[in-house]
Amino acid sequence: MTVEGTVTVSQAARMLGASNETIRRWCRNGVIPGAVQHARYGGTWRIPADVIEGMRLKGTSAVTDTPDTPDTPSEMAEVGD
Repeated sequence: MTVEGTVTVSQAARMLGASNETIRRWCRNGVIPGAVQHARYGGTWRIPADVIEGMRLKGTSAVTDTPDTPDTPSEMAEVGD
């Protein structure tokens, strides 16, 4: 099921050249404005298509603009040190 004006995690990942998990992490951490996790749709993220398009046009990708958040459990442990 789709919600008009939004894209799925996998669609956003393809558009930005990032992994699905990176997009989910960006959603959780507020990096993607307006992303909402819908309980009604099985907890899936709905991401505003215009925000992703703006990020794509700006050149945002997992390679160029990774947010300052830990990716792995070992990196998370380092943050706590």
